[in-house]
Amino acid sequence: MKQPCQHSHVYVDVSPHASRVSFKRATERQRLLAATRDGRVGKTLELLTPREAFGDGMAFPGPLVLPYDDLAEDPEWPPQDLREWRSEEERNPVTRGRKTIYIVPSPAISPEVSKMQTWSICSTPTATAEREMQAAEPPKIQHLMEYLSAFFHGMPVKLFKAPFQWQKWNKYDGAILTSPSAQRRIGLRTPGDRLFGIRCRASPDELSPMQVNLDDVLDALAENIPADAHSIMMLLDLDMYEGDGDIFTAGRAYGGSRIAAVSLFRDQPLCAPPDDGHAWPASHCAEYIDK
Repeated sequence: MKQPCQHSHVYVDVSPHASRVSFKRATERQRLLAATRDGRVGKTLELLTPREAFGDGMAFPGPLVLPYDDLAEDPEWPPQDLREWRSEEERNPVTRGRKTIYIVPSPAISPEVSKMQTWSICSTPTATAEREMQAAEPPKIQHLMEYLSAFFHGMPVKLFKAPFQWQKWNKYDGAILTSPSAQRRIGLRTPGDRLFGIRCRASPDELSPMQVNLDDVLDALAENIPADAHSIMMLLDLDMYEGDGDIFTAGRAYGGSRIAAVSLFRDQPLCAPPDDGHAWPASHCAEYIDK
């Protein structure tokens, strides 16, 4: 890794590339309209954000719009306003009976599939020494719960204590495969004592030894939603994939189904892609952008 960025100037608004692709920031009136429930601005408009803030571009900072960003490729893509968000059919409403967010820790590994212990070890493709490898150390569950409690203010966040556990599926014991095209299944025992066969494969980019299939994990999770849950999320210390063509998948949430699965595997510093000293947030560096 190169030395951190030493430059002193940053872009806090759109980059010069935005004008080259004809990207235009929303006006003050457009921002006001987007914050209303019915798309109309009246004299008695009630907003959580002070009305004068809508005229301050720094209160609603614009995207950088760098080359190859989605907005650079399609600068006229319509934004989502409050009215559209409220009318989304897939939204999961918060009710008195369903307002708790449950967090499921990464499943335990049974002795019969002890080889899975290596699945959470990240190594760079060029690793040549044992010191260049390290086991995944996910953030403490308590810290994540505190963060979610602050973000989803007013909603209880609880630890889902009923255990999930990795087990054998047929005779497969978690041995590392050599090709991403050779899929096997590993067993995931749920609190309801049902064993799900979770597809798994070798990682195409060799950053992780093995990956588990996101859709299969969500299927197992969907049958274990507590009655008072607004939603339930499993945090995995293993790498995941969704489709056969994926390199990896960080996670996915299905709001209408009240389930989510998130992989913490690639959040490890060792798993980060090569950095020239301008990884986010240093990507706002003016000298870096103007090159």
